[in-house]
Amino acid sequence: MLYTPTHRLYRSGAPETSKAAAEKLDTNRLEQIVLSVIGEHPNGVISDEVRAICRDRHGIDAYSSVTARYRALADKGLIEFDGTRPGASGRQQRVMRRTQ
Repeated sequence: MLYTPTHRLYRSGAPETSKAAAEKLDTNRLEQIVLSVIGEHPNGVISDEVRAICRDRHGIDAYSSVTARYRALADKGLIEFDGTRPGASGRQQRVMRRTQ
């Protein structure tokens, strides 16, 4: 199960608007999508690639809707980071792989 408690989605002392937005966000669905995309790439995938697939295939445009899932998935032991590769900007991005 990929459940992430809502209180983990906002910082302590966050305004009520942030808390309300976190309550409306379906993080379980987003985590499942991101995990699936990462799992399709056994040799690893970088954030630019994950975000492009999420945008093209699932219509998820918001940067943080995708990138915030990496930490939750890693904390649950579902993905791991293994080295870096350059992204579109030329900056290094972590390579992610789904764990077995």
